[in-house]
Amino acid sequence: MDLAPEKPCVFVIDNNGVAVEKFEYLRDRVDLEVIKDEKTTDIAEGVRVASKLAFCDVFCLPPRPSVDAQDLITCLPKVKCILAETSDEFNEKLATKIQESNVKVVKTREVIPTDAKTPGPRAQHTWGLILALSRHIARDDGVLKRGGWQGTFAMGLPGKTLGLIGLDLPGQAVARIGVTAFAMKVKVWSTEELTQKMADEIANNLDLLPGTFQVVSKGELLRTSDVISLHEDLSRKNVGVIGRAELGLLKRTALFVNISRAMLVDEQALFETLEKGKIKGAALDTFKFEPLPPVHPWRSTKWGTEGRSEVVLTPDVAYAEIDVLKQYYEDQAIAVEKWLDIHGPE
Repeated sequence: MDLAPEKPCVFVIDNNGVAVEKFEYLRDRVDLEVIKDEKTTDIAEGVRVASKLAFCDVFCLPPRPSVDAQDLITCLPKVKCILAETSDEFNEKLATKIQESNVKVVKTREVIPTDAKTPGPRAQHTWGLILALSRHIARDDGVLKRGGWQGTFAMGLPGKTLGLIGLDLPGQAVARIGVTAFAMKVKVWSTEELTQKMADEIANNLDLLPGTFQVVSKGELLRTSDVISLHEDLSRKNVGVIGRAELGLLKRTALFVNISRAMLVDEQALFETLEKGKIKGAALDTFKFEPLPPVHPWRSTKWGTEGRSEVVLTPDVAYAEIDVLKQYYEDQAIAVEKWLDIHGPE
């Protein structure tokens, strides 16, 4: 009697418990392993997962994975297909590591909008952080709940300068909101080629006048902006693009926001800048090590007191909305189904 072919092993890293329902219909065709997108403290569970990874055929990464390409390949000796929504830089590294193998890297549809006129999750989150800082919303919420009352009043945004490092789609949406909703001036600089003509074309596509986005040097942007926000994908040319010297150029009243990638910034230099109160405040959604350890200076420092800057932190969720995640995992499940149709057992 012929034995039934062994089912392919499919691993899915689930973000926010959304993936299970989207992959459920494939259970008859695959050995499905869905694990939470977080580090487990259960040693036995860790050992069980690690042992199954050795037999993984298809591996589905969550959005914005904080995994090293070499580590990933080392953990997956038999993998045939990896699904990821990542930066091109990550895919480039991944492809380099597996170029001698038969592993296929499939890029799932990105979880960002294709039209900057409609603010996506990252643009919305950026403005949430800017307002949380400029209006002292997070700080005042905590003060009020601890029995206090008013503190320093808000910084108004109209007429202020918004400086953008990079002008990707979320950055364009952030810039458009700055102009249309808050009457801010916008200055831009990028590690990628960005001329005034290119910036004017972007402005035109957003129904804004030429010159609305002023292309300037990095130094001028940092010295003259009231709010600085980072909007570049990580690449070899922009690691550490904001270092100690650049942070030293910021106004003492400046607000610094990063929802892009932690490695764009010298994190230690930024921490020291904020600890010494050299700028007004910072809002961060990305960190060098994620998840941020439970015991960590970013968490434990009493920000906004004793001369320290005000700091607002969120746990790498700028990209995430429940409907967006559902669509992401639905796309992954469809991609796995197509792979099974071609490469699965008869």
